[in-house]
Amino acid sequence: MKHRHIYVILVLVALCFSLFAYVDWKSEKINVLDTWNQNLEDVIYQQPESLENGKIVILGIDEQALEELGPWPWDRSVCADLICLLNQDPECAPAVIGFDVLFAGYKTEDEDNYLVEAASMLDNVVFADMATFENDIEVNSDGTFYVNDFKVKKYERPFAELEEVAVSGFMNNMPGIDGIIRNSMLHIKLEDGEVRDSLSYAIYKKYAKKHGIKDQVEELVPMDSRYRWYLPYAGGPSTFDEISVSSLLNGEIDPSELADCIVLVGAYTEGLQDSYNTSISHDKKMYGVEIHANAIWAMLHSNYKRYANAQIQFVLLTILLCILSIAFHKLKLRYVIAIWIGTILAYLGIGYWLYTRNVILHVIYVPLYVTLLMICEIALKYVKAAIEKRKTVGLFKSYVAPQVVDEILKAGADTLELGGKMMDIACLFVDIRGFTPMSEVLTPPQVVDVLNTYLNLTNECIMKNEGTLDKFIGDATMAIYNAPLPLNDYVYKAVKTAWDMVQGAEELGKALKEKYGRNVSFGIGVHCGKAVVGNIGTKMRMDYTAIGDTVNTSARLEANAKPGEILISKDVYEVLKERIEVTSYGTSIKLKGKSEEFEIFRVDRLLEE
Repeated sequence: MKHRHIYVILVLVALCFSLFAYVDWKSEKINVLDTWNQNLEDVIYQQPESLENGKIVILGIDEQALEELGPWPWDRSVCADLICLLNQDPECAPAVIGFDVLFAGYKTEDEDNYLVEAASMLDNVVFADMATFENDIEVNSDGTFYVNDFKVKKYERPFAELEEVAVSGFMNNMPGIDGIIRNSMLHIKLEDGEVRDSLSYAIYKKYAKKHGIKDQVEELVPMDSRYRWYLPYAGGPSTFDEISVSSLLNGEIDPSELADCIVLVGAYTEGLQDSYNTSISHDKKMYGVEIHANAIWAMLHSNYKRYANAQIQFVLLTILLCILSIAFHKLKLRYVIAIWIGTILAYLGIGYWLYTRNVILHVIYVPLYVTLLMICEIALKYVKAAIEKRKTVGLFKSYVAPQVVDEILKAGADTLELGGKMMDIACLFVDIRGFTPMSEVLTPPQVVDVLNTYLNLTNECIMKNEGTLDKFIGDATMAIYNAPLPLNDYVYKAVKTAWDMVQGAEELGKALKEKYGRNVSFGIGVHCGKAVVGNIGTKMRMDYTAIGDTVNTSARLEANAKPGEILISKDVYEVLKERIEVTSYGTSIKLKGKSEEFEIFRVDRLLEE
């Protein structure tokens, strides 16, 4: 295979990327790519769901309640009144009353006893614990050290008498390093080995027990080593029904409306500083009690999402990336862009489809890889195109004068239209003298070698003096000056080119004499004046050249030049008479189509030389 080594490299790159992704999936550490992946997952996966059958209501400690009942914290008797009011009719009592506020330590004997008495009326109240975490250096079983950034420094519970009559669970919501809450914790393991349930799980267990639901949360929910599980939010802020605590206490709301509901009591105003950014609402914060409501809702509906098997993802990702890598390299750019867009949309669509079936696919890696791959392919194709263009231009310049090529590249394809314009130019014709007799005695390869050697000399002299090599005509060469680009002192440069050719031919002739036993020389003619310069020919075959009397005259001067002789017109002499030495032939040489008075000069020396 012609590009086998390239395909091998592409496959290896795809494999390395897949390995990087696999290691990333298996690690619990967070890096920049994880953050990108999580943000993309938030956009794709976290969509509001229907809550028509939801039975979770929030009693909010909101602005209305703070205005009517006073600033927080309230007297514990207020919360006791709330419990008594909700449980006054056991037939219409809530299934569970969960408090997302901490009742740690003792206040006054009356309010503490009243709260204990209220909580013991019915077995339907759950209180909150609070954990405080710290970083600590610990030792592995093999003697190595590691930093435990999840060590429980302090764990606060409800005061002892309250804890005896009601269960509790920790109310901590743990944001990621980017401040976004994407996971809920089911348990916390304390330093003494005790495992405590989260507030949401404790509330769910209380609800499940009352309704005879088998608790399978621990069996079904996929957790990491820190008991964290992916939280699929039912909705953003204000999704669950919220009633102000004061509205219930002042009789605006009938407690029977909350019968058999899960009632959550918690902060519902920014002033109490219990709000967070979540994966479903980056731009609007959600109260902690709402996050617990979402976790409970997921448990009630067994809505647990599990990341796809890392090994299977690795294999499928590797295969897909290898196929895309080879396809991107082989196809044209327009197909590459189409596949890039199609792959990203299809992959994100598959990711969402799997999510609805409780499987989480890491979504950043394929879009990221194909985007990087497309950028690299575009860059590679651009570089290859630039190299090919350079090769083509270089080859083009072997057939067309470099100045003409540069002008075409600068001005664009419009310059390739047929037509020309009148310009002042100097025209040079040079022909090899004695070439025909020599070609009759040398072999064809030797003839070509001699011809190419002389033509190379003429080309070098023309380029050296900034002329435009118009064309090779057998063993003759035509050059023009001051076209297509303006050229300072163009008449002198044309004569200087002729002089360099004659001087170069002397040295070249000695080498050929030794090599082939034959010697040749140049005859050159130079004239200046107006000529039509442009693209001459047909659309199928055109030539950038000059036509007119100036060109014809320079060709006839060259035809009358003897070996090693440079003939110029009077027009050229008048321009350069202070810079050259000449011999006048007067009108002794007759040029076809010219009057008897046409004077011709032979260049003997360039004074500046």
